[in-house]
Amino acid sequence: MLSAVVTVLFLTCQHNLIALRHHVHAKSSQRLVIGRLTLIIALLAALAFSAEGAVRDWSSLFLAGDLQASIDRAAWGYAAFSATMAACRLSGDWMRVRFGERNVVVISAMIAVVGFILSIGFSDFTLAVAGFAMVGLGLSNIVPILISAAGRDAAPGPSIAFVVSAGYAGFLASPPILGFVAGHTSLSIMFAVVAASCAVIAAGWLLAERAMARAASPAHEPGAP
Repeated sequence: MLSAVVTVLFLTCQHNLIALRHHVHAKSSQRLVIGRLTLIIALLAALAFSAEGAVRDWSSLFLAGDLQASIDRAAWGYAAFSATMAACRLSGDWMRVRFGERNVVVISAMIAVVGFILSIGFSDFTLAVAGFAMVGLGLSNIVPILISAAGRDAAPGPSIAFVVSAGYAGFLASPPILGFVAGHTSLSIMFAVVAASCAVIAAGWLLAERAMARAASPAHEPGAP
């Protein structure tokens, strides 16, 4: 009896199942085109995520090794980074409205650069912890703005997915890459490389804004002469 009921239900829904299969196949066969703007934003997201990962993975080792901090104090750098990042991320929307996306991203990225320099440049524990706190302040609102910018693309769903995936790819790929740099040089030089990547974020955002302005201009609107 149960087999007969299942058979009747299958025959009844068979047409809809075939139509759904064809629809999914047509969707999956469409080529996903990632534009130049999305590629730039994705690269910036990867750099921002990798900078966050660098502090998570290496700040305690830097404080304990290069600055000879005790084990319990070595975690202060990441704690300060996390605290400022959490506090400033909560005020991110207000900052973006008040100061504009360009100022927030560019100034925040440069704050992160200064924070890294402060952490590695003076061989002082207090300044190093303060520097990591500045890095958290600087990186706190960059990723949300990048994801928001990806959402303004013509195909927001795929663009956001691509940017977030690129960000987490950078987060996962950075430990072995930065570890290789640190192993062949020092943790200070490795953090200097991360600081340089934050400067690239500032410059790259200006390039991305230029691309967004061109895309929003009347000459790029559908039906424009």
